[in-house]
This record gives sequence, C-alpha cells and structure tokens, in this order.
Amino acid sequence: MKHNTKQLYDSTISVPPYLQDFWGGYQVLDQITGRFVNVSEEIQNWLKAYPFWMDKGPIKNQRRLTITCQKTIFKINEAIRIAHYIEELDSGQIIYGMGPKQITNEFVNDSLCTPSSLDSNTPWLGLTYDGEVTDSPGLDYNFEITTYRFSKEGTYTIYWKPGDYCSNGLIIYVEE
Repeated sequence: MKHNTKQLYDSTISVPPYLQDFWGGYQVLDQITGRFVNVSEEIQNWLKAYPFWMDKGPIKNQRRLTITCQKTIFKINEAIRIAHYIEELDSGQIIYGMGPKQITNEFVNDSLCTPSSLDSNTPWLGLTYDGEVTDSPGLDYNFEITTYRFSKEGTYTIYWKPGDYCSNGLIIYVEE
C-alpha cells in the first residue's frame, strides 16, 4: 500500500523571538578519536528546521516535547532517525542545553525501546547531566538522535514520554 507524502514543515509559520536565532550547532562524540564532531549539513538543516515543524507536541505546564523525523515513509530496514526537542515557553524554567543527552522513555507501538528514566523531576535529562544551564524561554535540542530500522512492512507510531510529559506521535510507514 502506498502512502501520500505529508508536508512536515511550513516556513511561513510565525515563531517567537527565542526560536528565531536558537541554533548553536549539533555535535556527536566520535568514538574513534574521542572528540566531538559536527554532524552532516543534512542533519544540521533538519534539526534547525524545528521552528517550522507543523506537528509539535502538546503544551503542558508551559513546556512542549516534540519529536521530528526527516520523512514519514521509509523502505524496509531503512534508517529512521528521530530528533528530540524540549521547548520551554515561559520564563522561570531551566534549560539543560548541553549534550547530546541520552534518550529515555521512547516508545514504538507502545513498547518501551530506550532505558526508563530514573528521575521524576526532570525525566527528559536521561540518566546523567553535568553541563551548563540557561534560563527560559528557549529550546533544548541537544538530545541523542535515536535510530530505528523495521524489517516488516507496516505502520509504526513513535512517541517520547518522559514522566508526566508526552511528545507528539510520529506515524511512520514502512513499505517494500
């Protein structure tokens, strides 16, 4: 069954000032050299398009968790990358902006696929955090990018649910 490609981004969306110049780059640890390196330009462009993502997560307590992907239709065993964002919409909150932080409490078709968070106050921090913090409003996008590959055709729903918060759900179609 073929699925229609859904528009994921809208560059005409009006964004608040803190999202107009939020981008500071994205790096990952190179296991061979032990140094942080920039990810590809393709991944950087995908991550910094967050302000224009059309299906952001619900707002709860002036906080929004959102996950994004580069598309929604994939081939069997194709890499499906999921990016994670926490948007603090109001002042008075702390943004834990260093990373990439480990993802906990991510589900595929209601099955937990990452470790479970141990922290009930800030369950999105993963298992450890030792970095700088900034004041809100703002956006934290320095989380690990999770990757899934599905060996069977079908529809898969992915969501991130640390503690009492829940992101938007991504509906992924896997075809031959």
